[in-house]
Amino acid sequence: MGLDIMDLLGGPAVPTTIPSPSMGINSGMGGMNLGLGATSPHTASPHATSPQMSAQTSTPTSPQPGSNAFTGYNKQGVTIVFEAAKQPGAPQNTVVQATYTNANGFPLNNFSLQAAVPKHLKIQMAPPSGNAVPASNGGKVTQLIRIQNSEHGSKPIVLRLKIDYVGQNGPVSDMADVNFPAGL
Repeated sequence: MGLDIMDLLGGPAVPTTIPSPSMGINSGMGGMNLGLGATSPHTASPHATSPQMSAQTSTPTSPQPGSNAFTGYNKQGVTIVFEAAKQPGAPQNTVVQATYTNANGFPLNNFSLQAAVPKHLKIQMAPPSGNAVPASNGGKVTQLIRIQNSEHGSKPIVLRLKIDYVGQNGPVSDMADVNFPAGL
């Protein structure tokens, strides 16, 4: 099965092989590493009848005092919070727990999140805790993401997300750029 991941990067579509969700791979396309996994909600127009695509850039909100948690995506009832921590003795390695919640009155089914990163980053995404995000903030889906920054201290962590799910009115697809706070 092929994947038009270059659509994530704004380039021409080039089919690639889909790896297992827990693998991080280097795409060899546009200098981006691809992490493929499932999880992450987003809602487009509530009246959508066909797959929709929009793009958004997200600058994180301020982390809570004493934590590195920030909201990386918050759109039409779907929120993704990233909580990041450095591995002791390895400042280039960041472990992130992504938490997906849904304030809509309907669940988000077949939820999946794909992430692309620049060449200086390597990403591994563990399988998510589920593929349906419960309605009305009645639960959450979590996913562990590991990021290695070969240029820690000089280049930041940035992710380009592709979020897909089936909502009340059918399939929804969205893209968003997430810029992690400095120092991570």
